[in-house]
Amino acid sequence: MNTTIESYALLGSEVARDASVVERLRNAGAVILGKASVFEWYHFRSSGIRDDWSARRIQAVLLLFLVLLLSGSGTTPSNAFSIKEASVRDLQTAFRTNQLNSRKLVKFYIEEIPKLNPVVRGVIEVNPDALYQANLADKERKAKAPRSLYGLHGIPVLLEDNIATKDRLNTTAGSFALLKSIVPRDAGVVTKLRKVGAIILGKASLSEWANFRSINAPDGWSARAEATNGIGDTEKAALLNLAKLTRDGFEKTMRYKQLDAVVTPGSAAAPVLAIGGFPGITVPAGFDDNRVPFGITFGGLKGSEPKLIEIAYGFEQATQIRKPPSFKP
Repeated sequence: MNTTIESYALLGSEVARDASVVERLRNAGAVILGKASVFEWYHFRSSGIRDDWSARRIQAVLLLFLVLLLSGSGTTPSNAFSIKEASVRDLQTAFRTNQLNSRKLVKFYIEEIPKLNPVVRGVIEVNPDALYQANLADKERKAKAPRSLYGLHGIPVLLEDNIATKDRLNTTAGSFALLKSIVPRDAGVVTKLRKVGAIILGKASLSEWANFRSINAPDGWSARAEATNGIGDTEKAALLNLAKLTRDGFEKTMRYKQLDAVVTPGSAAAPVLAIGGFPGITVPAGFDDNRVPFGITFGGLKGSEPKLIEIAYGFEQATQIRKPPSFKP
């Protein structure tokens, strides 16, 4: 088994020995069944991440009928079979008894997504080939050649948007920066899903860049998932207000005081600089009581990049904080 603290960074790594508690459990005859989830790195990555978040768990494949229709409703015409209450085994039984087929199941979800998505914003994109895949699954089942009799054959699934699919779906990690990009191949989990006959219904939303862009971004937020139909009066007013705050705040102060740069510890100034499109540079500044490094940010007006680089370089030369790591033998 892997020991990863719920991070993909440690997936596949080898530990030197069993933990002492594991040794005692084995000596007592206990069976180690598996690993339970924890919050990634025990919150060391960010104290702002919610307690149940982890990269390994958040990228798990989401079975659509368990996620999307908790509050929805729908039945197929025959015998009032309830899709929303069915397990995978129930759905496979319905397939075998002709109460349901994959096309009807996929079509039901495709019709339900527009009804629920404006509220939950759980689906970024629907696979344009989902119904085609459903037809293939039905043909294979009719030919008595299902890829998995009690498994995922003909079952639609959603994937988080950072799981690559080599098809007409986008893989963007919730960001417009990767929209229309082309991935070289299916992710390993996708290859396995296709092999057992699962239908890739679409991409589910996730925190943009899996929260790597900003530790302060709200969980579940992404640019693609929150996209609107355009900029209306409210949005225009907000943009004008941001421009006014920048003009009458940061920019006015810098010009009035004739400042070359503003200095802040860490990267706290990043949101202020980003709103007005101002440059900033962060360099090492020291270590806290626990020997964790922290930085210092120099920000300035537009066009001040050469001056900021000069200031940052001078700070580095004066403090000599940036040093190659050393290890005791």
